Amino acid sequence: MTEPALRIENLTLGYRDHVAVDDLSLVVERGEFVHIAGRNGSGKSSLAKAALGLIPIWSGTVALGVAKDRIGYLAQGEGQDPSFPATVFEVALAGRQNLGKIFPFYSKADRDAAWRALDEVGIADLSGRRVGELSGGQRRRALIARALARDPEFLILDEPLSGLDRESESGLMRLLDRFNRERGLTVMMTTHDLGLAGPEARVVALDGRILYDGPAAGREDRRHG
Repeated sequence: MTEPALRIENLTLGYRDHVAVDDLSLVVERGEFVHIAGRNGSGKSSLAKAALGLIPIWSGTVALGVAKDRIGYLAQGEGQDPSFPATVFEVALAGRQNLGKIFPFYSKADRDAAWRALDEVGIADLSGRRVGELSGGQRRRALIARALARDPEFLILDEPLSGLDRESESGLMRLLDRFNRERGLTVMMTTHDLGLAGPEARVVALDGRILYDGPAAGREDRRHG
């Protein structure tokens, strides 16, 4: 039987004396698109970081069924700094780091992977532009291209829609839905707004613990998790 992309059991974690996530258990199957929803402070980002081993846990277990070099990660707030100096192509190419490569010695295969990723997210024509010159939605696509350049099996995206206008949000969601459907890419995305989630999308609503786990259509308040 195939291992799930992520299995969390009885997870408790926090910061100093504050409990962020309390006795939480969650399974993300391969090929799923899971929306982790909740208000600020509900434990969404802590859960995403714990899944990647980026923060210590107090108790419980976190097991990834996907090799870490096959995981693409977008951190909360990443790409929102307009002064970021790199070009779009350099950002995508950076996704090839830690894949047995020694920076900055990228191979032709690495460069080809970066070009393919930019083409997939629809911004290959912006490859020479500085990221700081782009719109918020374009910057977020550049970062998703960086993740895709790794040829990932699992995307973990922490508030990727935050700060975007509605048109950019919709475009990014269509892109992620397509990757999930057509490539079978597993996606776990944190969000405070379920307005763009399809009625059949799986939603896990958090407030330090799981309040709801099921289709988005079953949620009374889809705007704020």
